[in-house]
Amino acid sequence: MTNVPVAFKGYKRGGNSTLARLCLGFGNLLAATPGFPAPQAVTVHPSRTRRGRFGRIAGRAALLSLTLTVLSLVHIDPVGATTLERRVVTSNDDAEESATGKVSRTSSDLELVNDGTDQTVGMRWAALTIPAGVTITAAYIQFSAKESQSVATSLVLRGQAADNPLNFGSANGGISTRPRTTAATNWAPVAWTAGQVGANQRTPDLSAVIQEIVSRPGWASGNALVMIVNGTGHRTAWAWDGSVAGAPLLHVEYDPPDFPPVASLTVSQLFTPALTLRADASGSTDTDATPIASYQFDFGDGSPVVTTTAPTASAQHTYAAAGPYTVTLTVTDTGSNPSTPASTTTTVQPDFPPAASLAVTQLATPMLTMRADASGSTDADLTPIASYQFDFGDGSPVVTTTAPTATAQHTYAAPGPYTVTLTVTDTGSNPSTPASATISIQPDFPPAASLAVTQLATPVLTVSASGSASTDTDLTPIASYHFNFGDGTPVVNTTAPTSTAQHTYAAAGPYTVTLTVTDTGNNTSTPASFPVTVNPPPDSPPVASLAVTQLATPALTVSASGSGSTDTDFTPIASYHFNFGDGSPVVNTTAPTATAQHTYAAAGPYTVTLTVTDTGNNTSTPASATITVNPSATPIIVERRVATSADDAEESSGAVVYLTSSDLELVYDGNNQTVGMRWTGLGINPGATITSAYIQFSAKESQSEVTNLVFRAQAADNPATFGTANGDVSTRPRTTAATNWAPVAWTLGEVGANQRTPDLSAAIQEIVNRPGWAYGNALVMIVNGTGHRTAWAYNGSTTAAPLLHVEFVGGTPPDLPPNAALNVTQLTTPPLTVRADASGSTDTDATPIASYQFNFGDGTPVVTTTAPTAIAQHTYAAASFYTVTVTATDTANKTSTPASTTLAVTQDGGPLVAVYVGYMDSHHPVNPQPKPNPWRGSPNVVFVGTPDGLAGDPPTGGWDTSTIRVDNLTSGTLSGVVVTCDIGTHHYALWGTNTIPAGNRLILVQTGFENFDGSDSSPGLPGCYGCDPTTCTTLRSSIVPVVHVSIGGNTLHYYDPAQMLNTQGADAAGCPYVGGPLPQTRYDESEDWTPINTTPPPLAARFGPEGEASPGSDAPRALWLAPPAPNPSRGQFAVRFATPQQGHVRVVLYDLTGRVVHRFVDGELYAGGYNFKVDLHDIASGIYFISLETPEATEHKKLVLMR
Repeated sequence: MTNVPVAFKGYKRGGNSTLARLCLGFGNLLAATPGFPAPQAVTVHPSRTRRGRFGRIAGRAALLSLTLTVLSLVHIDPVGATTLERRVVTSNDDAEESATGKVSRTSSDLELVNDGTDQTVGMRWAALTIPAGVTITAAYIQFSAKESQSVATSLVLRGQAADNPLNFGSANGGISTRPRTTAATNWAPVAWTAGQVGANQRTPDLSAVIQEIVSRPGWASGNALVMIVNGTGHRTAWAWDGSVAGAPLLHVEYDPPDFPPVASLTVSQLFTPALTLRADASGSTDTDATPIASYQFDFGDGSPVVTTTAPTASAQHTYAAAGPYTVTLTVTDTGSNPSTPASTTTTVQPDFPPAASLAVTQLATPMLTMRADASGSTDADLTPIASYQFDFGDGSPVVTTTAPTATAQHTYAAPGPYTVTLTVTDTGSNPSTPASATISIQPDFPPAASLAVTQLATPVLTVSASGSASTDTDLTPIASYHFNFGDGTPVVNTTAPTSTAQHTYAAAGPYTVTLTVTDTGNNTSTPASFPVTVNPPPDSPPVASLAVTQLATPALTVSASGSGSTDTDFTPIASYHFNFGDGSPVVNTTAPTATAQHTYAAAGPYTVTLTVTDTGNNTSTPASATITVNPSATPIIVERRVATSADDAEESSGAVVYLTSSDLELVYDGNNQTVGMRWTGLGINPGATITSAYIQFSAKESQSEVTNLVFRAQAADNPATFGTANGDVSTRPRTTAATNWAPVAWTLGEVGANQRTPDLSAAIQEIVNRPGWAYGNALVMIVNGTGHRTAWAYNGSTTAAPLLHVEFVGGTPPDLPPNAALNVTQLTTPPLTVRADASGSTDTDATPIASYQFNFGDGTPVVTTTAPTAIAQHTYAAASFYTVTVTATDTANKTSTPASTTLAVTQDGGPLVAVYVGYMDSHHPVNPQPKPNPWRGSPNVVFVGTPDGLAGDPPTGGWDTSTIRVDNLTSGTLSGVVVTCDIGTHHYALWGTNTIPAGNRLILVQTGFENFDGSDSSPGLPGCYGCDPTTCTTLRSSIVPVVHVSIGGNTLHYYDPAQMLNTQGADAAGCPYVGGPLPQTRYDESEDWTPINTTPPPLAARFGPEGEASPGSDAPRALWLAPPAPNPSRGQFAVRFATPQQGHVRVVLYDLTGRVVHRFVDGELYAGGYNFKVDLHDIASGIYFISLETPEATEHKKLVLMR
């Protein structure tokens, strides 16, 4: 079937026969065209117009659709007619209710109406945009046949009598109980064929039913409408659940209502003619098909109504007298519908004369001239001021100006008093009452000049001349000042209010400066003179200023600049002299060259000094700057982790800040958030060059979605930690420099190159370049973007929190306090005398150590020595333990962290006490071992402790205890002896304060049931009770017990490297296995007395078999890691490091991908310095990093392995 749209223009009125003839004629025409068969039938269905006639389309185009092979609808849309179609659009908008009242809403079809019984069918169409008040011209429901049926069927269709009915629910009777319209339509459908969607499936006209609903007072455009079907017989149509496209379609055609117009009226009084009003109805509207035809104006004074024909919408009227009037407008449309009248009341004003106002002033120039101003005159009615007439009172002609010009000038022949008179006339020719003002015209006198001259300190030979005291009291004020400086140079002229001038003479000597002053009337004053003697300046030496930076290349090269040096007198800078502080010759440059370069032989700290000499041979005070020259291939590496909960934060898109999350969502977490991270105590030198920087994250989750992140630093010198205030992350100012990162996929647990940002050096360089950056400041990075990667936050893992890695060279190192080191030894003579040596103390910056302060711990005054003397002696009054403390102070008055050491001072220089450790086991007879001897009951023994007291023990009780022995080696009694012990995380402080007589031994054991059993001090020790005893050859605890002996409040630490107190790191009751049934058999764990001393054990003894280790000084002030030596290395090298406090320490080797290649140390360390040698012959050549890691900070050093 082919549909051809055809437009007919100029079609006049006619009936169906006329339209049919047109269509058939056109069809026959098409039939003659190749490919178009002749039509079988044509039917015309024009829509009705609002007035019920067909074809009301005169002067308009009508569109007809013609079917050439099968009958089709020819539809004519008349002017103003609107067609609306809606389908059922949800499952709950068509429903069937059985005879029992049960409602079904999910059937694929609608049975009209018999489905075993005659049921009730409901259909609902939502959002019908039919305005209230329309006329429904046609309406029907179009069904789609689901089945072929021909049984006799009789249906009744009514609408639900409701303004905006709800959709169908499942409650019984939910359709049949709904109220219905009085209007109804009966339908006896012809037979249906499955698949048909045409006239046979279309209801008769439903316009009466629809009209009853849209005529309800509560109907509004957008409401819903329900149709309810009853009857007998059977036709099956598609429901929404069976076919969305075949669901029932409601078709409605309607004409809009013809509303009366809306009148709108404005009135205004005209300036002329007098008492005339203009009424304007152009704001009136009529939006329907019957536009405004005429306007009727009633002016409210009894005169006839004035009618105008559209489009003329205004009228004028002149009243007989002034006063209030009410004007009324009525508007009528072409349908003869009149509007509601619109009225407005206005007061018609009379015409009053203007009121004159006059102000007069004398002008400074021309002389004897005044200005008359009438701009304050008024006329408040509709006839404004037209002209101004000025009479200047000296017999001269009256001056007239035309509005808006309201001023006039006049020059008098002589000074004196004058009366000026003003008259004002309006456009109605009404003159004002005259207004007068009297003025006294003053003569013009010349100004009076006054001069003061002073010599300035700088520039040299320069004077300042001031005429500010000059005066002119008449109407022509001072206009200009003219300074003659008396040395033949041109006169200097200034324009008021500038009344001063400077002048620099060529030579010192006496000069006379002269000033004349001219006013705005061009009157010149009598000259005023001032003698001045110009003195030559003193020749001061220049002021040296020095800046030193390390160059990237050549290696070990610095650039020193004196360009900031100054000399403001007559003898400018002539030369610069640079001393680079390494013993090399001074480098001299001649001005204007103010810079010099120098290459050092080795890296290290140097002090560069500059002196500057001027042309008068005056030399400046030296200026110095200290710089640490770094090897160009080995930048300084600084690493810091986020170290507090408030130093990593997430801010949602709603600006809420979260500080306690276990992870950092980069950046999507329900919304794209802003993430902030802060690192404190960054040891980056001001002026440093950042060579590399990145953040190392630790993956908390596996993620692969596309992610794009932008990193910027907070533009601040030392930013504060994050707070909970809204927007605290996103509102922080940021750097211009930024780094973009599109991270690859992350795998849970990864901490490597995939979790490492691209280079951030540009943003960090921008921060370090800030004038306020200082060594040790904090730095914040802020992250925005899209996508998702989840990293550990500080609250989730302190060791996996974001790590900032920065590498830099150059810059100005900070002036740090010295690092104190102390070694104390007892001398053989005099008795009780010690020597304290602080010569190992260091201060590598520009302010060296100036003095040392020794406190010998016995209450005597502190001993102070001046550098380079770093040694002091002291004689004690009695033998005892003493703690000696030294602090070092540098030339900047910065004091070191104290360094202390405790020693036993004896009469003969020998030890004060001897300390032994062992283990006593009296429970287990298998595999007997030597017992500690002496023991309880031995002569000269002070014994502290109790036996087990277990059943079956000897009468005195049994023992299963670690044991400590302290021997008094002096000739006197030792009082106030306190002994404690640490075995890993176990701290034993069981024995209080004791006294050891001369020649006696103090033995300390368990004080309760096995409460000092070092054999069981570490969980998971190999040995008895079901454990494999053979594992004690490979799985042993390497924890070294430490015994602390305090006498008189001073403490010495004694180390048990053989691990007597914890039976060699295994449960010796079952290890090593020597036979017997397990786990019943238990071995004797006894260990005989073994002496221990205060020398810390080698690193290998504490942390495994790796290398040979030795300790350094106690309690260093900072964590540090020395470069490995030699470097590059063929596999063997030394590692040196120090940790300032006891805690967990890791020393590991990373490759360039971040993979751990080798672990040197991974465990608890006491505060101190360490060094050891290693052999990595089995590791491939390449570039590696040695990392010293503690919970507080991390240090790195690069290592090159070569084969």
